[in-house]
Amino acid sequence: MGHPHVARLMGVYEAEEKLSLVMERMTGGELFDRVVQKKVFTEEDAALSAWHMLRSVSYIHHEGVVRRDLKLENFLYDAPGSDFLKLIDFGLSKFYKGLKMNEALGTLRYTAPEVLHKDYSSGSCDLWSLGVIVLILLGGYMPFACETDAETMRAIVKGSYSMKPARWGHISKQGIDFVRRLLVVNPKERLTAKGALAHPWIRQRRGGLGDFVEGAELSIAQGFISFAKATRFRRACLQLMAWSLTFDERCQLRQAFVELSESHGGVVKKKDLGELLKDRICDMEGKPCPTLMEAVAMLDFGPNDEIRYSDFLAAMMACTDFDAREGVIRATFRRLDANGGGYISEKDLQGVLGEGADVRGIISELPTRHVIIARSPLTTRSLSKSSWHT
Repeated sequence: MGHPHVARLMGVYEAEEKLSLVMERMTGGELFDRVVQKKVFTEEDAALSAWHMLRSVSYIHHEGVVRRDLKLENFLYDAPGSDFLKLIDFGLSKFYKGLKMNEALGTLRYTAPEVLHKDYSSGSCDLWSLGVIVLILLGGYMPFACETDAETMRAIVKGSYSMKPARWGHISKQGIDFVRRLLVVNPKERLTAKGALAHPWIRQRRGGLGDFVEGAELSIAQGFISFAKATRFRRACLQLMAWSLTFDERCQLRQAFVELSESHGGVVKKKDLGELLKDRICDMEGKPCPTLMEAVAMLDFGPNDEIRYSDFLAAMMACTDFDAREGVIRATFRRLDANGGGYISEKDLQGVLGEGADVRGIISELPTRHVIIARSPLTTRSLSKSSWHT
């Protein structure tokens, strides 16, 4: 999973009796703790939080994953004092496309009716859970919290909850409508993630990032031109290095990515990137820059031409001055040097890039003196030379 609103899995370590996951560090605390502290959110803060959560859900649904246990505790703020939320903990998640699910699981008070009926086949149950979360943010109470689990289950199945006048009298009609359209018993009538993102309550209160993108298009263009011209080996290295960006650098870049990917489930369509840059990056005669358009056309991001967050960060890294960032190069080398032998072998590359990667083809693009074979390994020094200079 690679999205600004999904916590990054950094590494996996397997022992005989234990599997350890290393996640991106999130220091801002849980959304649950923020609710305990604030009691209730303003509509502006609640809509911003809902927008963040919906973007993460829209992305995982686009990837064919249903979360099945969304709750306040599973959204974390990235830094103290920050309002930027990320989704964590995919322990109960499942690839759902083409499947009919019959497991009743998750945290009861957030669980959708169709999950309790053990009959669901899409990500609609995540939208019900988000409805519960947003009701808590705006109202300050849990909508389905009866004395016994049996009573709670009956209330959920019936969609029986109350909007207390004392808490909801000052909430806008759009805010109330948003919650009600998520807490619909029939999943076919419930808002989808895309529909929820387009709801007026979200669109009018989420704010805009257009000004940032207006000032960032030149850097984006330069990055994708450099990325398109790079060898496949350099691109692979950039993919690994992208997560070595500082927190502040990622904060700036992620805003541009979010704006570009807003309408496509958390990915950027190559044709949309081309259209955006074509209209804003021109040559001296005011015409679309041919070098830029050629670079965009050269990009290959799979059969659907979808640019994911890791691809976007890697492209932005392509126009960075790495000479001053030797530590990043060394960290990348250590990740590629899987067995710690001090050089990168063909087997090492295959292990990092995956079984489907054309490692021999990638190697063939390197200068002859850097071909990776057991008798002529790629060292840290040659990694620096071969990956940055094309």
